[in-house]
Amino acid sequence: MSSALNITLSGLRAAETRFAVRAENIANAGVSGYAPQRAEQVSTATGPVVRVSRTEKPRQERQNEEAVNLAEEIAGLIAAKQDYKTAIAVLRIEQEVRGALLDILV
Repeated sequence: MSSALNITLSGLRAAETRFAVRAENIANAGVSGYAPQRAEQVSTATGPVVRVSRTEKPRQERQNEEAVNLAEEIAGLIAAKQDYKTAIAVLRIEQEVRGALLDILV
């Protein structure tokens, strides 16, 4: 596989992981004492990678605050969805380019 293809596949996996983390946080928004997950995307030579970690459990003095910010989580879902669509578009273009190169060589 080409390095461009590997990087694009890494991007797909990163977007999928970020989407799953946001979805879990939304699903558990009403659960008392739930500590939301956070997804941190970092760049590597082989493409983006997402590291998932849990935030601290809510402190006693912050019990009345929501542990999950639904607006932030929904915005993150939308961004992950768009990143996934973009990576799919890159895969399609890469496939078209390969096809065109094969047509030239054959």
